[in-house]
Amino acid sequence: LVALSCGLISVGTSNKDVVLSVLDIIKDKASKTDQPVLAGDSIYRILSLGLALPFMCQQETVDSTITALNEIIPDGHCEQSFRDFTLVLLDALAYTATGNVLKIQKFLHICSENANENKSTETEEKKEESDKKDEKKSDKKDDKKDDKKKEESKAKVVFSKHSMAVLGIGLIAMND
Repeated sequence: LVALSCGLISVGTSNKDVVLSVLDIIKDKASKTDQPVLAGDSIYRILSLGLALPFMCQQETVDSTITALNEIIPDGHCEQSFRDFTLVLLDALAYTATGNVLKIQKFLHICSENANENKSTETEEKKEESDKKDEKKSDKKDDKKDDKKKEESKAKVVFSKHSMAVLGIGLIAMND
């Protein structure tokens, strides 16, 4: 909540002290364990927002923060979903009310990318289910456990760059 308060105080100023403080918090949380701490709880969306608010309508100054965030949380890290969400949020707030067509196209690409990934995973799940139905039905208990695990993993997905990209399209096109 402190990150959100500092972000709200410094909206549109690119205040380096606020940005560095929030980046330090992210670095501490991301480096503590191999378990996803930031991506595991929805309260950390506020941390992302606190980082992005100082860059509202500040397109030129957001690049250094994006680079720093990419260095703190590299590809393949357990916090990658948090990083992707935060990167899209940074871009969305930096280009708010500009009508930048290239950023809107980038966000539309993110939306379609996730939709394609979801479709491919759904078809894979359907194939697995049909294969299981063809097998003997003596493993009903195992099937119920697998279904519960799938539901739990879907519930754990808190950060979605897809949802932030949709909001980003609205934020960027707000002025037009």
